Amino acid sequence: MTTIAYRDGLLAADTAVFDRGVYCGEAQKIGYLDTPDGRVLFGAAGKLGDMARFTTWMKSGRTGPRPEFDEEESEALVIEANGDVHWSGKTDSTQIVGDYFALGTGFKIALGAMAAGANALTAIEICCRLDNYTRAPTHLIALRP
Repeated sequence: MTTIAYRDGLLAADTAVFDRGVYCGEAQKIGYLDTPDGRVLFGAAGKLGDMARFTTWMKSGRTGPRPEFDEEESEALVIEANGDVHWSGKTDSTQIVGDYFALGTGFKIALGAMAAGANALTAIEICCRLDNYTRAPTHLIALRP
């Protein structure tokens, strides 16, 4: 369980790992890949195994087809170097267009915070206070280093 938010070139996430409602520790849920076209950001939420396979695929340079997720709740965001945003679910992927994006258990809180003007990191920090499955510490990665 987690929350990931993206706005204005910043991708933020919490680090909490839960198993059947029990807090188990922390994991890095966002990352980046430097490509000839620039930095690509990514983040995944949901089942830990799904997140690990997606992260490995991203870090490999997206070699081969995107791995399918085992769980319906697993999802991911990829922010291309040009700013295009793609959402991926269990078996589907699509480009999404908007001013800000969030996924995971606290996505509604994060979207509300960003609608009120919060940046991605502040939105995640608000989720850490209000969503049962979102906890600090948080991570932040910029599209333009």
